[in-house]
Order: sequence, then structure tokens, then C-alpha cells
Amino acid sequence: MGKTTTPLDSAPQARTFKDPSGRAVSLVVWAGCAVAVGWLLLAGRTGAAAAAAPWLAVLSLLVYLTQWRPRLIVDGDGFEVVNGLRRHRIPFAAVDDIEVRHAVTLTAGRISTSAGVLRLRPVPSPQASSTPGTGSSAPSDCCRPTSG
Repeated sequence: MGKTTTPLDSAPQARTFKDPSGRAVSLVVWAGCAVAVGWLLLAGRTGAAAAAAPWLAVLSLLVYLTQWRPRLIVDGDGFEVVNGLRRHRIPFAAVDDIEVRHAVTLTAGRISTSAGVLRLRPVPSPQASSTPGTGSSAPSDCCRPTSG
């Protein structure tokens, strides 16, 4: 007859929101870096290519951290904010406020981290206007960095 569903089958799928221009910017910068090194090598200027390569590698890393990696992941339990070097897990119950404009802003109280107070401002995404519910909770349980 019909297919029976288990709780795992009916669990909501995680949705990922990214800045659409971040991918294009990353690819353009990385292509430019590769072309610059390639051009110098083809011109026989290996010394200049060797001098430029570390700086272009640093630029490529910065582009990866600021344009390619950031995202907001929404699943059945809450939010996962991926920025630069960190990942933060925020359960729905800990969220105090969500503001959706040119960027999504999640406020989960005053979050204590090694750097002090953290206000999470994830990637810009105009498509993220239908974000699941919010609530309130003690700020001590709201934001634990996860591995990754």
C-alpha cells in the first residue's frame, strides 16, 4: 500500500543560505591570481612569480574566508552560522531576534566568547526571508562553536 514514514524520513532538510555574489567574486579573484602567476612564468620571470605567489596565496585565503566559506544553515534544531574561521550553533530557543534586510542578523543575547561579546551577522541573503521561529532562553546555552 502506502509507504510508512519514520521520524528520520519526516525530519526537515537543512537549508543553506549563501551570498550569491561571494562565489563569483571568489572565482574571479582566484582566476586572476592564477593568470598573474602563469603570465609571469610564461614571460620567463620566475623570480617575480616566486615573489608574487605568497602574496597571491594570502589574497586567495582571505577571499576564501570572507567570500566562499560564510553561510547560514537552518535545520530542524536551529541555526549554524559559519563565518571565516568559526562555526556557531544556535538553537531556536536561544534566538532573541532575527532581522532580515540586506543581511540576516541573528541576536542571541550576549554571547560570551574568547573575543568578548559576539553579535552574529551571517552572510547576506535576500532569499532568507522565511526563517523558522524564534524564542528566548538563557544566553549561557546559546552559542557553542562546533568543529569544522
